[in-house]
Amino acid sequence: MSKTDRRNFIKGGAGAFFIASAKNVIGAGAPSNRVRVAVMGCRGACRGIWVMRAASVTPGVEVAAICDVDTRPEGMPAAVAEVEKRTGKKPYQTTDIRKILEMKDIDGIICETPDHWHAPLAWMAMLAGKAVYVEKPCSYNGEEGQILLDTWKKTGQVLQIGCQRRASRVYREMIPRLKELIGDVKYARCWYTSRRGTIGVGKKVAPPKWLDWEMWQGPAPRTDFHDNYVHYNWHWFRRWGTGEMGNNSPHFLDIARWGMGVDYPVKTVSLGARCFHSGDDWEWPDTQHASYQFADGRIITFECLSSTNVKAPHDIGTGCMFFGPGGSVLFHPQDGVFQYDNKSKLVGKWLDQSAFEWIQSTTGASYMDTDHVSNWVDAIRAKDPKLCFAGPDKSLATTQMAHTANLAWSTGETIRLDAKTGALQNKGAAAKLWCRDEYAKGWEPPVRFRG
Repeated sequence: MSKTDRRNFIKGGAGAFFIASAKNVIGAGAPSNRVRVAVMGCRGACRGIWVMRAASVTPGVEVAAICDVDTRPEGMPAAVAEVEKRTGKKPYQTTDIRKILEMKDIDGIICETPDHWHAPLAWMAMLAGKAVYVEKPCSYNGEEGQILLDTWKKTGQVLQIGCQRRASRVYREMIPRLKELIGDVKYARCWYTSRRGTIGVGKKVAPPKWLDWEMWQGPAPRTDFHDNYVHYNWHWFRRWGTGEMGNNSPHFLDIARWGMGVDYPVKTVSLGARCFHSGDDWEWPDTQHASYQFADGRIITFECLSSTNVKAPHDIGTGCMFFGPGGSVLFHPQDGVFQYDNKSKLVGKWLDQSAFEWIQSTTGASYMDTDHVSNWVDAIRAKDPKLCFAGPDKSLATTQMAHTANLAWSTGETIRLDAKTGALQNKGAAAKLWCRDEYAKGWEPPVRFRG
């Protein structure tokens, strides 16, 4: 691609397309066939509020119901008030998602909950005849991913996984061009860095009155409440969370898989430890490295440094870089793509920050969120699950990679999946951790894939 072509892509074609498309999301020409959705999990400054905002500005969509277990003013009431302010309509509200699943006039459910809720809510919603937008990781363990895929195939419902970078316009433009830019890609590197502090040692206390602790636990086996569980630290407890692997690796492992055209890895190895804080309740590594090999020999790696202040690769906290015989291509988290030659010289840049900033300031959500939700809604209207940018046929394998890394770290084994089906080939300890032995009564899955 010539420098002139690149300049035109940035300043003309891509930039103009970005702005025009972004404005169309919240502008005129909204479809007349309304889609009514419910959002589960949209307290305060959490991820759910962003996706709720994206839904509220999508033409022809009504946020008709809100479900959250936090009843403080900054919890569910704040989300309800924001929807009413944005749309002029006050949504139905409840702490019990089962009431919403019974509502015949709800077309889709947006799931923005702790990890242990993702797959169970998704399969419950699909079995209730509703479309689902489920945040990544789309399951709490490997078996739940298999149940999710099985339910999706049996019901024919629309299921979008929250790997929203699949909706990035510049990524969608540039992923098909990787081979043209740097040749056949055999290796991709992904990373995440952060500066998380200790979560301390929690104390057993009564659940706060503003929290529906019973519903928060949902499908998980019951346990006593501790004062360092809610709202974010559950990520680091194995009963509900999947660690940093489940929390952040799917963002760019999904891009790596997409760019390399691979599905399930046949081998996964991982090392990790709690390196930067000790003596607290954190149960997953804060420092972890995973390597994945695929049937055709391609390799993807993911490096996590979540509790130390480091100079991140290319000075960005998370990203994905592809390597080929003609150089490398970096996919930046804020929707930029950078090409380097074999002497590490920057030779190509595709970035239009104006669209990202414009729609974020206007809607309170990034355009990747609005486009990802809009794509989900398009699939609902068309009754075509395959239209989703990140359906389970495209992005489920990414979540399974997070699980295989955690299995490899937990057992010290090389974890092996069937390259086509994603079925676990290991026996013993890995097979036991692939699934949850016990679900809370009344929350059992519709089918099991235990070895």
